[in-house]
Amino acid sequence: MGKRKLPLDAFEFYFSCGIERSYLTVAEYFNVSKTAVANLADRENWQERLKEREQEAQNALNRKVSETIEQMNTRHLKSLRVIQGKALEALKALPLTAAIDGIRALELAIRQERVIRGEPSDRTVVARTEEEIDNLIDARREVDQRIRDLDRIEDRRTHQLRRDQGNGRLLGEPESDEPESV
Repeated sequence: MGKRKLPLDAFEFYFSCGIERSYLTVAEYFNVSKTAVANLADRENWQERLKEREQEAQNALNRKVSETIEQMNTRHLKSLRVIQGKALEALKALPLTAAIDGIRALELAIRQERVIRGEPSDRTVVARTEEEIDNLIDARREVDQRIRDLDRIEDRRTHQLRRDQGNGRLLGEPESDEPESV
């Protein structure tokens, strides 16, 4: 390779190479020897300058991420306040048995708000609590279904008893097709 003085912006080219960055890449680009690039890099502290630039870039990224997370947390807190408000409205308007969705929404919103605000959160307990709530809801549905079934059975019995009374039979006496003998 021919000898030629490296330009002042050789470091900028080196830095811009990113993942492909090497002294050989710089040497080939400027048509000089790798040794000439290494000597200039030593004199101008390229490795230290590179670390400083990367640290500055990382700090800028961290600031941007922090601002983005802060904005996201603010949005989430606003949303959670809306959910909490709606959940409280539901709890005021509905009887407790019908307000379970409001209770769950409120519990979820409060838990998420605590997490966003950096409060400690025991995810295991929360998960167990959610599971218990689901089990309670399932049990309540099953009880409601059984009550409806019992109501239907009682309605049929009541209807049968009234019909039996209308036919002059004793309550609960089986029907017979034969006419009664007096």
